[in-house]
Amino acid sequence: METRTLTYEDATYHVVFEVSQANMRMQYGYEVDHLAARRAHGRPVDDKAETREALIESTRAMYLIHLYPALKNCVKKLEDKDPEKAPFPEFTEESYDEIPSALMEELQEVVFTLNPHWNPFFVRGKQTGSS
Repeated sequence: METRTLTYEDATYHVVFEVSQANMRMQYGYEVDHLAARRAHGRPVDDKAETREALIESTRAMYLIHLYPALKNCVKKLEDKDPEKAPFPEFTEESYDEIPSALMEELQEVVFTLNPHWNPFFVRGKQTGSS
């Protein structure tokens, strides 16, 4: 995963951040934090989970139920240019968690452009994504 370092210094602070490209596991956490922020600011939230871990697993399940089957069945070839560093030797539920979320977004766009009827947000008569 790509990381970048940000150094910030002023009269009060001297901090160094290492920021990582997000993978899907991080995306689940992002979704949970998004729900928590909605709750904290009085926005409607429709979930039954009590703990952060339960929310993460619930979010992961949503991705695996709605997106993983379409992606798994449409990816005909997966090749890593550097097999020594290959993040996922094959497309499995476990490897799904490690895929960069930016890559996943691009992959979803291609899969659902070719198969709009598999998109969980597909509205008959309207196509989502670009061609």
